[in-house]
Amino acid sequence: MRSSPGKGSSHAVELSLLRADITPEQLRTICDAALAEGLAGVLVPSSLTSFAVDFLEGSEVQALAQIGFPFGNVHSDVKRYEVEVALDEGAQGFEVLLNPAHIAAGRYDAALRELRDVVEAADERLVRATVRWQALGKPQRQNVASLVADSGAHYFSTGLGLGDLADTAESLAELRELLSPKFLIKAACAGSENIEESLLAAGAVRVGRVATL
Repeated sequence: MRSSPGKGSSHAVELSLLRADITPEQLRTICDAALAEGLAGVLVPSSLTSFAVDFLEGSEVQALAQIGFPFGNVHSDVKRYEVEVALDEGAQGFEVLLNPAHIAAGRYDAALRELRDVVEAADERLVRATVRWQALGKPQRQNVASLVADSGAHYFSTGLGLGDLADTAESLAELRELLSPKFLIKAACAGSENIEESLLAAGAVRVGRVATL
């Protein structure tokens, strides 16, 4: 098994690819950097899952698939199928973007059904449920936290790390109060290693960082 140094907060960082034009060659470079830094995982568009699995094979860095990215508003059946295909190609976990239209309309039952379908399709692989936490109003936050907690997902992910308001110790503390102590939190971060470490100290167990070339 290939090992990596994993210094500082890097052991808890999941690197996200948010560009639409990433080539397999560029992905290899990103995966090599993740291996060198000892990151927790690399999140890729589902169409690149097989490449990420190959590039990270034999390492402790997980190949993770993005589901419903970049907007979250694809049909629920499409998200489920996307999980099934990525799972067949070796994905070790998933990050699913909740449908913002369901949340805006107060259709929390629809959002819950969709997320439960994804969790079922993931076949016991860890699922990160993603919503732009800082963009939600207080009533929405309570409802969204409740549906994610009831869905069978394993992580609450607070955003994409790009174009989101920065998470703070206070915002994570509010989220923690709405979730059970055993529920895992992944914080979005577009800042420095010092910010990553502060988010981990505030209760996150994973931090999302956007990949750059």
